[in-house]
Amino acid sequence: MKTTDSSKIWVVIPCLLLASIAVVSLVWPEKEVVDERTPSSPMRKPAAEESRASRPTVEPAYVPPATRDAAVGRFVDRRAKDRVTPDITSRMPKLRHKEDVRAVAFVLRDTTDDDTVRNEAANLLRRSSYAGLGDDLISVLDNPNEGPRFRSFAVQHLWQGATEASGGERSRIVEKLREALEDRDVPVRREALLALVRLGDEAGKEAAVRWLMAEGGEGVRDAAIRCVRELDLREHASTIRRFLRDENEVVRVAAIVTLSQWADEESRPAFETAAESDSVRLRRAGKLALRTLDRVARAQESGQGAP
Repeated sequence: MKTTDSSKIWVVIPCLLLASIAVVSLVWPEKEVVDERTPSSPMRKPAAEESRASRPTVEPAYVPPATRDAAVGRFVDRRAKDRVTPDITSRMPKLRHKEDVRAVAFVLRDTTDDDTVRNEAANLLRRSSYAGLGDDLISVLDNPNEGPRFRSFAVQHLWQGATEASGGERSRIVEKLREALEDRDVPVRREALLALVRLGDEAGKEAAVRWLMAEGGEGVRDAAIRCVRELDLREHASTIRRFLRDENEVVRVAAIVTLSQWADEESRPAFETAAESDSVRLRRAGKLALRTLDRVARAQESGQGAP
């Protein structure tokens, strides 16, 4: 039986279709599907979120604390000039309104404000009998963002507070001052020592003698000598004589002042050397020490004894 032309056509068409599909597959290979969540192709953030992320951070405009008294308002405003003046105590003897107390307490805690202003804020709060002053000062000491200068001011104010406090409040302050003897900042350690000695705390006496005897003592030796003098620990005179020719001028002056007040005749040669020094400070200290020795000697000769 012969194959007709129409039969041939139906055989050829499927073959052509298969060939076309093969050619298309070669020219346009199957697209690889990539998971857009993979690290190689991170998911794109929404346009609004990207806009917020690229937008620069704008600091809020400064607004001073609210006050009722105009003088207090100028004092707490960081933008004002001459916030601390010689007459500040007479100008603002104490705070009369709760809003003013809150505003000044805010200045005390504000690490971005000037140290001198914050120091006056503490004075003003003390004159106003602010009950939270002790807590705020301790917070200053505990704040890692505070600098050594104002932290040392805080110790001075705590000492003043302890002299006026009693019972548990005084004990709490004294304990904090004892901790400050081991503080990271030298100015804080110095002020803590002076405070404890003036409060008559035994920890202050022990620290003064320990720092006097220590091999190092950089930054605290002169304070230790001064405290030993205030405690009248004359049994340590021989140790203090070692510092009459110390390389540190401040330490030398402290030793000269202490031994001259104790009328230590063994120190006279060192006083004479200091009196001829090129340093104005040493020269002044040496001359004063020699005058003190001479005055004591004259008093002893006249039978009046030491002053």
